Amino acid sequence: MAHNQESTKLHVELVELNIKWADLQDTVNSTDEHGSASMERISNLEYILHSKTDEVVEPEDKRAKMEESMSGKSLEDVKNGIENIDDYIAKALSLDTTFFKNIHAQPTTSCSLDTCFESSEIEEEEEEEEEEEEDDEDEREGVVP
Repeated sequence: MAHNQESTKLHVELVELNIKWADLQDTVNSTDEHGSASMERISNLEYILHSKTDEVVEPEDKRAKMEESMSGKSLEDVKNGIENIDDYIAKALSLDTTFFKNIHAQPTTSCSLDTCFESSEIEEEEEEEEEEEEDDEDEREGVVP
């Protein structure tokens, strides 16, 4: 019987050790899962950080390029460029106005009187033909003008 009691006692200890082992395995597994979740969060945060860094770097590169392109120019150079553009615009407007004044004042040398007014004569003839057609239609319908 002593042997039987000892074996029962050992069996109880074995069951208790198995329970402790299962508890430790659960703890290890949950720690691994927590570690995996933490690593995934770290990865996501690193990705977000890199994308935000790229968003900041792009405008910074543009600003640096703009500074580089403007570094050789003084404020006076920029003002002179603007004044030159204003002069070109004023000159173009002046030429445009002069051109239209001259067109209305006299026919151009490449245009004789016959050819310049030829299109208006054709338009007048077309208008007369349309009026005659309308008169003919009115007469057919019995309407007296």
